[in-house]
Amino acid sequence: MEAEVLFKNPFLAQRLQEAEFLFQTPIVISNIYFGKKDLLSNNFFYLGDSAGLIAPLCGNGMAMAIRSAFLLSAAFEKQTSIEEVKKDYTKNWQSNFAIRLFIGRLVQDSFRYPVLNKIFFGLLKILPFLKNILIKYSHGNRF
Repeated sequence: MEAEVLFKNPFLAQRLQEAEFLFQTPIVISNIYFGKKDLLSNNFFYLGDSAGLIAPLCGNGMAMAIRSAFLLSAAFEKQTSIEEVKKDYTKNWQSNFAIRLFIGRLVQDSFRYPVLNKIFFGLLKILPFLKNILIKYSHGNRF
């Protein structure tokens, strides 16, 4: 991969050729599951990445974790039973994150399929206003 992809960029190739590596082979992160997850299990509430791994294209994962904690604490403050807390947290989590994570998964998945990736980025070139829409819906509102 280094020779076929990374070395196509002459500046990166030069850096990699001059670099002193700490490990003999590259260490990579792969096979990360970005799919849907449960928000609740046996009265245990999931927050942040444990509730739905945040694709790198969806913005600040730490901010999402803090917001999900805020949503859960607000549900506990306002509701009187654990069942009401579950419903409130689930509803508010979905309204805050469902579209955002769906778009992130969609874009992330496009990277695995070269044809889909070309179509996706081709559309963004032809219709540049879509970039702002994509960013708006993948990064959510300010907290």
